[in-house]
Amino acid sequence: MKKVFLSIVAIGILTIANAQTKGNLTDSQMEAVQVLIQLYGYRCDTVNFAMRSNWDGNIDVSCNDNTYSYDVKDKGGRWVVTLD
Repeated sequence: MKKVFLSIVAIGILTIANAQTKGNLTDSQMEAVQVLIQLYGYRCDTVNFAMRSNWDGNIDVSCNDNTYSYDVKDKGGRWVVTLD
């Protein structure tokens, strides 16, 4: 069940993230990325900053008063979260 939910969230993020190609993410995009980070088991109670790269499309996210930093990357059509 968790895999199915992760896939649905990832598809939603891919769609949302592709809707905006430059600059900061919108509030709804930040919420979607926050949910994905949490589904990966990481802490992200509040998003302080989220920026999509114009170069490679990756998303840099800072959470919990800039305590945690994450990279959210599209790898082969699947969004992957790693601790930065």
